[in-house]
Amino acid sequence: MKKIIIILLFVNILFAKSEFWQKVTDIENKYYPIVSKQLDEKAINDMIDKKYSNFNQLIAILKNKPYDLTDDSYFNLNEKNRLKLLQRIKTNKTYGYNLAVQRDKIKLATLKLKEKFYIYFVTLANSWVNFKSDDLEKLTQENLEYLARINYTQYFVSYDRVKKIDGKIENQIKTAFQEFDKHYLFFNEFLAYIIENKQIFKYESLSNILKLGVLIDKINSNNLFKEINTKLRFVHLDMGRVILFIFVVIFSIFLSYIVYKRIYALLRKKIYLKHDDIDDILLNNLNKIRKPISFLIILIGLKISLDILIYPNSLEDNISNSFYIIVVLNVVYLLFIFIDNTILIYLTNKNDDNIRKELVALIVSISKIIIFFIGILLILVNFKVDISGILASLGIGGLAVALAAQSTLSNFFGLIKMIADKSFSIGDWIQTSDVEGTVVNIGFISTKIRTFDNALITVPNSALANSAIKNWNKRKIGRRIKMHLGLTYSSQQKDLKNAIKEIKVMLQNHPGIVTSNKVDYSQINKYYRQEQKLTSIDDKYGIKTTLLVYLDKFNDSSIDILIYTFTNTTSWDKWLEIKEDVLLKIWTIIEQNNLEFAFPSQSIYMEKTKY
Repeated sequence: MKKIIIILLFVNILFAKSEFWQKVTDIENKYYPIVSKQLDEKAINDMIDKKYSNFNQLIAILKNKPYDLTDDSYFNLNEKNRLKLLQRIKTNKTYGYNLAVQRDKIKLATLKLKEKFYIYFVTLANSWVNFKSDDLEKLTQENLEYLARINYTQYFVSYDRVKKIDGKIENQIKTAFQEFDKHYLFFNEFLAYIIENKQIFKYESLSNILKLGVLIDKINSNNLFKEINTKLRFVHLDMGRVILFIFVVIFSIFLSYIVYKRIYALLRKKIYLKHDDIDDILLNNLNKIRKPISFLIILIGLKISLDILIYPNSLEDNISNSFYIIVVLNVVYLLFIFIDNTILIYLTNKNDDNIRKELVALIVSISKIIIFFIGILLILVNFKVDISGILASLGIGGLAVALAAQSTLSNFFGLIKMIADKSFSIGDWIQTSDVEGTVVNIGFISTKIRTFDNALITVPNSALANSAIKNWNKRKIGRRIKMHLGLTYSSQQKDLKNAIKEIKVMLQNHPGIVTSNKVDYSQINKYYRQEQKLTSIDDKYGIKTTLLVYLDKFNDSSIDILIYTFTNTTSWDKWLEIKEDVLLKIWTIIEQNNLEFAFPSQSIYMEKTKY
C-alpha cells in the first residue's frame, strides 16, 4: 500500500507542473513586447487570429485542468515579497533615491497585478461550472475596473524618461516596466476577450444538468468511502464519481440491449400479426434502425459517465466535439432510413401508376441532401465556424460555383427538363437513336437504362434531354398488330371476299381487340368532352382503335390481304397471347373458305417449238 501511495504522489507531482501558467508566460512573451516592429494589416490580422487561438487553448486548460492553476511558482507570489518592496520604497524615499522608488513602485504594481489575475483565474477555474448567467461578466468586469484604476501613465512616464539612458537603476526601471506592461496588456485584452465570448464558459455538462453533483456528495459522505477517497485524491477521483460512472455505463449497455433485442422482438411480432403488404418494408427498416439507436444509447451513456468521472469539470473540447459529430451523423443516418421507409410505405399503399416514381426519387434525394447539409452546418456551428458566408452562397450563383462544372449543370437542368416534359418515367420502355431499354433510375447527373439483352447503360441527362425519345409506354390503349396474309392466285374471288368479311367481324368481336365503341373515355379523363374540342384525346393519351381488313395488293407470288388492328393491352406478353389467338382464328377462317396460304414460288412455262 505504501508503494502505491508513493507512486500516486509521484504521479501527482508530475501533474502539478503548471501547464497553464507556462502557457500564460509564453503568450505574454510572444504577443506583448514593449516595442514592436511596424506590421502591415494582413500581418496584424494573422497575429490577432493566432493570439485568440492561444486564448482558447488557455481557456481549455483552465476548464479541463483546474488543479493545474494552484501552482504559483511562476509568479513567485507571497506576502514576504510585497512587504519587502514596501520597506524598500519607504527607505529609498527617506534617502531621496527617487529612481529606486519609481523602480520599486513599478515592481509593487506588477506584483499586485499578478496577484489579481492569479486570483481571477483560480476563481474562474474552480467556480465557472456553478456560475449563474451574470456571474462571469460580473467577475470579469470587476477586474477590468481594477485595471482602469491603475495609474498606467505614471509608470510609462517613468519608463519614458530613462529608456535612452544606460545606467544600473535606469535599466532596472526599464526591465520592471516591460514586465508590468506585458502583464497589464495581456490581462486587459484577455478580460475583454472573455466579455465578448462569454458563451465559452457556458457549462453544458450532462452531469450538471441532471444535478448529479448532489448524489456524488451523498455517496462521498459515507465513512468507508471517505477513507478510500484519501487515496483516490492523488489521481483526482473519488468514490462518488467512480460508482456513478460504473452505474451509468452498465445501465446504458442494459438499455441498449433492451432496445436491440426485446423491443425489436416485440415490434417484429406486431408486424407479423398485421399480415400487411408493407410487412417486408417495415421489417427491413426495423433491422436497419435498431443498431444505430442502440449505438446512440451507449454513446449518450458514455458521454454522461465521462462527465461524471471528471465532475465538476467538463470534457475537453476535442472529445466533446467527437461525441457531437458522431451523434449528428447517427441522427442523419436515422433520418435517411426514415425518409426511405416513409416513401416506400406511401408508394405501396397508393399503388398508383400515375405517381411519377422519378419525381419521388428526386424529392427523396433532395431531402437527403438537405438533411446532410443541415448536419454539416450543425457540426460547423459547434466548432464555432461562421456559417453566414456559406448560407449567403446558397443562391443560384452560389449553386453554380459549387457545382463548378458546365457539364454537371447541363446534366442537372437536363433532369429538370425531362421531369417537366414528362418524357418518360422509371420503368418505361424507351428508344433513342443510340439506346433502347427500360428506365431503371433517373439521377441528378445521369439516367440508367437496362437493355433487353440485360446490359446496363448510363446516359448523361443532358444527352437524353436533347434526344428524340420514343416512349413505348406512353400508350394508354392499343398495341398494334400489322400483317399481310398472302393467299394463292388459285383463290376464288367469292371465297376471298367472304374471308375478308369474316376476319373483320372476328376482330370486331374479339375481346382482346380494341375498337372505338369499347373505349370508356370517362375513365381516362373526366373532362374529355371539353378537352377533345382543343386536342385529339386519342393522340394525347395514346389510344388507338383503328381496325382495317382489306385486299391490299397483287404480289409476285400471292394475293395480299392487309390486317391492321390494335389489342386492348400494351403489355408485351399479353399482346403476344392475343396475337396468337387472332392468328389461329384467321387460320381457321382461311381453311373454312377453301383458301390456301401462298409462299414464294415461280412458275416456269415451257414453250413448244415446232421442227
